[in-house]
Amino acid sequence: PTSRMRAPARSPLAASACRTTITEVYQSGSSTPDADGWGCESSSQTSKYVRSIHTSDAGVITVEAQGFGDTDIDAKKIDLTPYHDGSTVKNPATTNHMGSPVFKWVCGPASTDPMPAKFLPGSCRGNG
Repeated sequence: PTSRMRAPARSPLAASACRTTITEVYQSGSSTPDADGWGCESSSQTSKYVRSIHTSDAGVITVEAQGFGDTDIDAKKIDLTPYHDGSTVKNPATTNHMGSPVFKWVCGPASTDPMPAKFLPGSCRGNG
């Protein structure tokens, strides 16, 4: 396989520290920080294929790709979204969301500058 086909798979892996931190905050019931305040973000390059990692105040992780030499992939983004149950996105303002575990993480194209579906890692395709 070419790097174009396999390298985006590294993007969700780059977010693993953020997934752990966000999961622990939700489960512990502490208050959620502001966007980019979870302590796991990076505005600078974190690897050959990851330009940046950002978080929302609700814990959605956005990973921006780089280093592929392909405008269909470079500067495109993948979101990892925490869910309270099988169909409800975690929201710290919703009763019972704090103090309960993240049920699942859903990976997919970001809402801005989305990674085209054909380049998403296998773990991001069709889950949700």
